Amino acid sequence: MSPELILLTFFVVKHFVCDFPLQTVWMATNKGTYGHRGGLAHVGVHALGTFFILTVFSQTTEIFFSSGPFLMILLFEAVVHYHMDWFKMWFNKRKCWTCDKSSEFWNLMGFDQLVHYLTYVFMVWYLL
Repeated sequence: MSPELILLTFFVVKHFVCDFPLQTVWMATNKGTYGHRGGLAHVGVHALGTFFILTVFSQTTEIFFSSGPFLMILLFEAVVHYHMDWFKMWFNKRKCWTCDKSSEFWNLMGFDQLVHYLTYVFMVWYLL
């Protein structure tokens, strides 16, 4: 498997772990309030996961990242992830879309996930 595919796979697995099992109710219910610590904590969990992946990936593949690109990727992911999650929550609330009554809710959830996965594709392209 190529280094690109390995790194992308790690990011996809990390996304599931950080977005679902590690996301608390406090994080999930407060992401729609801009600047709330719940949303910031959620993004912090993602950033720590990415930091861990890039560190382990560098050590095991001997593909090292200089500090500039490493920090830029962490910041890029955090900013995109935070704003996508905030927008999804804010827009669903504004439109009164709910998981049990609105197909639009699920379409927006799917778009949210698409943006996150495309973010990882960009990150792999940028780093490798």
